[in-house]
Amino acid sequence: MAHNVSRHLTRAARATPEKTAVILASGKSISFQQLEAECDRMAHHFYRAGIRRGMRVALFVKPGLEFVPAVFGCFRVGAVPVFIDPGMKFKNILACIRKARPAAVIGVWPALLLARLFRKTFSTAKLLVRVPSVTPGEHLHYKHYPETTEPGDTAAILFTSGSTGVPKGVVYPHAAFDHQQRLLRSTYAIGENEVDLVVFPLFALFSAAWGVTAVIPKMNPARPAKTSGKHLAKLIRLYGVSHTAGSPAIWKNLSDYCAGRSVALPSLNRILMAGAQVPEKLVTRCRDLARTVHTPYGATEALPLTTISDEELAAAYPLTRKGAGTCVGKPLEGVDIAILPFADEPLVWRESLRQPAYQKGEIAVRAEWVTQSYFGDEAATAKAKIGNGESWWHRMGDVGYLDAEGALWFCGRKDHRIFSENGTVYPDPLEAIFEGQPGVPKCAVVGVGKIGQQKPVLVVQRSASPSLKADLLRLAKQTPVASHIEQIYFEKSFPLDVRHNIKIDRIALARRLSE
Repeated sequence: MAHNVSRHLTRAARATPEKTAVILASGKSISFQQLEAECDRMAHHFYRAGIRRGMRVALFVKPGLEFVPAVFGCFRVGAVPVFIDPGMKFKNILACIRKARPAAVIGVWPALLLARLFRKTFSTAKLLVRVPSVTPGEHLHYKHYPETTEPGDTAAILFTSGSTGVPKGVVYPHAAFDHQQRLLRSTYAIGENEVDLVVFPLFALFSAAWGVTAVIPKMNPARPAKTSGKHLAKLIRLYGVSHTAGSPAIWKNLSDYCAGRSVALPSLNRILMAGAQVPEKLVTRCRDLARTVHTPYGATEALPLTTISDEELAAAYPLTRKGAGTCVGKPLEGVDIAILPFADEPLVWRESLRQPAYQKGEIAVRAEWVTQSYFGDEAATAKAKIGNGESWWHRMGDVGYLDAEGALWFCGRKDHRIFSENGTVYPDPLEAIFEGQPGVPKCAVVGVGKIGQQKPVLVVQRSASPSLKADLLRLAKQTPVASHIEQIYFEKSFPLDVRHNIKIDRIALARRLSE
């Protein structure tokens, strides 16, 4: 049990047994003592069904009272839950199942029915186990002692909705979860009496490990951008929520609702925005809702890496508006960040790869919690990881640079670079020049034409406007880094990612303009 991540819940249950652990929007709740007992019952149920140490199990459980017990129940029998982001396309979900090759499926009955209907996809899953409903207090006699696990043993495999192609399965060892929960708690000074509004299901595991109350809203985890701001505000006020973390699209809905009705949220200490670009206007509006707003930077493979507060962002935004990129803060304790020269092939680490301050390149990171591999994908692992068996670097696939003070500035995705006759163009820094201008709700800079001869064009999401076009062209000419933009297009809709509903698919947009 020494390194099994489920031990953190046991510690919390012993320290504060009667404290509320989870509250649903419906008002149903469960204490930490009851949650601990339910984890034991789930583990006992899974073990009797044939789930054993080391088995990969595809886990399909909706956010609710059953989610944390089901996950920690898997940990306690030593099984490896496979999490698949519900926000990805259905064909990608099936592709993830085929890649993960689970020995069992654990979930609600629609998931088990899906496994029966797509037998070829689920061919390796010999066990189909339904998750029992949580009935607090009725099964306190179960006690399933956790399997002993080593720090490097696989705790889970996470398939999240990647920006390009079929998502890869990130292999998470128990040690990575340990480091993450400790670092997040210390970085944001999360206290014992916090109340956490959980808008991303997996974050409920952190709440349980921290011993803080988790409030689960009524929302579709596959479509967080459609979450009701009114509903979130009601829960925050009703339960005294002090902490929350999620996609910027969610906080836009909340801030729109509160601003339009002068609703205050006095209990809210901090909002963490992650998973997509955070517009300056959104940070400004959310500063009126919470005492602090933070934007951590990282990825499924490596999180967290840096963080920046709303005050620090406000100081950096003048440079962002001039095309310098977005400052995401300095590396957290234990994080090493290097800017590497651009390369498409696998790399062997050497210190000479580090680029000097202000030199743009691919962001690479090293920390104890940085994952080392993708499940069943040696080619992707070789391309993204640099290691010698003692320490591992992860290539983020992001473009950026370090300034003279060691702060990291984000300049977009490596795959979104534009290769023009005059050199490489980085879209994200240019978009910040135009985003937020009057009449520009959302914009993108994409390359049109052949590689090496691409023309960077500005695309604005709205109906065509000759006067706005003239104003934006004038702004481009007045801003040195944007002076090469000579064409502006207007599109009524942008191809956006399904999950956050905020990331622009620039490749698809460029393809649309080229047709």
